[in-house]
Amino acid sequence: MERKFAFKWNFTIFLFFASCFLFLLLLTKNNFGLSLFGTFFIFLSGAVQWWSYQIAFWVMCMGLIFISSVYLLLSRNRLNLIISGWIFLMSSFIFVAGLYPAWQVPVAFLLIFIFVGFILDNKNYNFVLKGLKSKVPVFSVIAAIFILLLYNYYDSVKDYAEIMLKTVYPGRRISNGGDLAGGKLFSEYFGVFMSERSTPEVWLNICEASSFIMFFPIVFYAMLIDYLRTKKIDWILIALSFYVIILLVWLLIGFPNFLSSITMMTMSPPYRTLPILGLANVILLIAFLARRDNNQTFNFSRKEAGILILVVLSFFYLVTANINQVTGNFFNTTQVLTVIILMTVLFLLIRYSYYKFALFGVVLILMGFNIKNIKVNPLTSGLSAIIKNPLVRAAGEIKTDDPTARWAVFGNQKFSNLLKPHQIDVINGIHPVPNFEDMKILDPTGKDINIYNRYAHINL
Repeated sequence: MERKFAFKWNFTIFLFFASCFLFLLLLTKNNFGLSLFGTFFIFLSGAVQWWSYQIAFWVMCMGLIFISSVYLLLSRNRLNLIISGWIFLMSSFIFVAGLYPAWQVPVAFLLIFIFVGFILDNKNYNFVLKGLKSKVPVFSVIAAIFILLLYNYYDSVKDYAEIMLKTVYPGRRISNGGDLAGGKLFSEYFGVFMSERSTPEVWLNICEASSFIMFFPIVFYAMLIDYLRTKKIDWILIALSFYVIILLVWLLIGFPNFLSSITMMTMSPPYRTLPILGLANVILLIAFLARRDNNQTFNFSRKEAGILILVVLSFFYLVTANINQVTGNFFNTTQVLTVIILMTVLFLLIRYSYYKFALFGVVLILMGFNIKNIKVNPLTSGLSAIIKNPLVRAAGEIKTDDPTARWAVFGNQKFSNLLKPHQIDVINGIHPVPNFEDMKILDPTGKDINIYNRYAHINL
């Protein structure tokens, strides 16, 4: 059991590093340093670490699908096509079987936008059509196996899925966007000052409070300046920018009913979409810096720099003031000033990243922000903390004498979850789907069904 658990846990971590790095290499046109930095920065971001690598899982799938798709379209070597086809098949199926639409849907759109931008940027339209004699059979086999896998998966989960779909949450959770909680968009600016035991109450907990540091305002500005000076269009940057803008509209304004439905964004409420916007914004920054790293030089304007400093300082003053107002002055004056100063310096370094050492400054500050997150998921060997826990051992002895007994855990519901892996029948704790037989005893007429017909944390 321990070996299986270790394999599952590490599978996402190590495959994330490989796929994310290669994915960024394609987007940065083989910029090794920035691709490596981007991989570590994404991995160490609060949204990835505090959600126990769940977002890393979706990045892993997206990266593998993107890389294999590029090889399938552009390669003519039969062995490359077969290997790429197998990777595409497995990563696509794993992506679908992950079955968490709140992140699946926005990640799928992010993948589509990046892929379209990549194809437009590379202009390899004719090359895609070459080698069709090898490509068509591979595509056909992939499609056939994928359909069989999906059918088998559907047949395995359909009964459970039917119950889940009828729940109030998450089955019938429907959103039209526009209701992101106040201060949440830029909450990760204060991520370095938050922990599991120190989080604004309005943001519920450290997981919900965590996201990615947002850079898109300065990247948009720098992209506009670069375009006015060079008149060059980079389709990958355009695609990523367009995606970020669309998600900002979803988070802050919302979509009309019909648009929310046809895009399936109804299943991704803003507080769940936010980390994916943050992810896209990081990828945009890495791709942008890679283009800036190509020996670009521009004349320095003191006037522009002076105005920019005032604007950026004002921006961060307003943002931090809003966050502190929303959180009831959770962050002290020193923390606020630290964020204002460091983020202002960071934005200026991004704007002038073509100057010597500016890019190094960006990397240094950003890794400084995220490095503390390396302690969120500590290294450990084995499952002794669970298997050899005295509470579990005592419960196991009782279960041996009375195997059919049902249990109720009073107090912290986490202890009920500790017993469940040992096949102890616990009435409370986490329930992904409701137990209607139990609830009939408490609510025989079903008048309160909307309270318990959901994914629930049940406390006694």
